[in-house]
Amino acid sequence: MSTRTEYYQLHQWVPEDSFLRTDFNEDNTILDEAIHQAQAQADRAVKSLIPVSYNVYQLMLQSYYENKYTGYKKALLFDGFLDTAGIASRSDALCHQSGELCLTSSGQGDLASGLSSSYAANYLSRAFTASGNGRLTGVEFRFQSNYDTAYDGFPIDIVVSHGNTDNVISYTDYRQPNVGAYAMVDVSFTLDTPVDLLDGESYIVTIRRHSGVPSINLNLYTGLSDEYLGGTIHITPEAGTEAAMTSVAHTIPACGTLAAWVRHSGGSVALSLTDSAGTVHSLTADDTEDAVNLQTGDTCKETAFSLTNDIPEGNAALTLTLTRGDDSKMEVFDYGLILI
Repeated sequence: MSTRTEYYQLHQWVPEDSFLRTDFNEDNTILDEAIHQAQAQADRAVKSLIPVSYNVYQLMLQSYYENKYTGYKKALLFDGFLDTAGIASRSDALCHQSGELCLTSSGQGDLASGLSSSYAANYLSRAFTASGNGRLTGVEFRFQSNYDTAYDGFPIDIVVSHGNTDNVISYTDYRQPNVGAYAMVDVSFTLDTPVDLLDGESYIVTIRRHSGVPSINLNLYTGLSDEYLGGTIHITPEAGTEAAMTSVAHTIPACGTLAAWVRHSGGSVALSLTDSAGTVHSLTADDTEDAVNLQTGDTCKETAFSLTNDIPEGNAALTLTLTRGDDSKMEVFDYGLILI
């Protein structure tokens, strides 16, 4: 004689039982309802985790900006772009400064101020505000040695600062070879690592006598029309309508749901994850709302993304694609990706 299962009361037949089609239909209805309820509960559980995960991302990002340790994350990827350590590759048009990536419609080119017959002792600077994105690659200037004998390896500091002279972003202890006694020397110097310049930001290029050699005077020539550093600051202009950044690979656990957020101003952003098998998973942009840049307190936009798909365990990298649209400038300040 047939019996029923303990929890869902499904039919259990013995060999001598006869059974009806309605018995199967009844069982299928019970199973369908049970599976539906289980899926609904799972969906509610995942949905409830997303705001909690967002709060964790916010806290981790704030700790990152405060230079606190954030290495204990496992199912969270984020970057606030204080440096480029988390970036594996980026488009040439995408320039970086501490706390942001920037894409503009115009680029900053060379700044040439000419050379006068006047000079100043040991220290000259030229300040400027970038009129577009660019990369400072080198500088040309002229100096007069005030040393009474030839000097091989004349000591010069070449410094690039952002905003003010205290915020040094590039420093080179340079040695000019074969400088004759009281010689006038034209220097063409190329930076080992180009310096990214962002549209609208202020910079200062300083040439000075190396502080460790006070006995030598470095007479630097001024520009043709002012008393500041003369010569040419070489800048490669960088501009574009679209650019991309790919993160370094991170080891992630297997998951089935992704939730992500990107803070930015101007343009639009797309997000994808490349998993350990090389499969690219494009996340869906859900909505864009007003937000605040956690580092500066300035207003910006925040676009939320989601994806439901099986992602295998292993190394994975995130790609941000920026599209400037009609905006003259687009900036990305941070991103966070939660794996559930």
